[in-house]
Amino acid sequence: MILQINVQVFHAQTPLVRSTFGVEHAIEFTFLLYDVTTGALVYGPASRDLTFAAYGGRRAVEAEAMGLTHRARIEAWVHNLMISEFRLPVAPSGVTF
Repeated sequence: MILQINVQVFHAQTPLVRSTFGVEHAIEFTFLLYDVTTGALVYGPASRDLTFAAYGGRRAVEAEAMGLTHRARIEAWVHNLMISEFRLPVAPSGVTF
């Protein structure tokens, strides 16, 4: 399968916003799934909105000290969506197969 993702909105926090109050990470995209052999569309287009609350102030500083950067949090949200969307099993290592 070939997964095509078209991002319409991507908004993460600037250092100034993150260090004060934080707001949200906004990620809106559409995806399509194609058969790798025939090129036929198998699924989609499907729109998803992964907007979620961002950490701000002391909470952001503490999270970053533990390695929970906003990049790590965004990647985790996208990863979890794809796992649930395609109902993929997850190995104990966190790697999907």
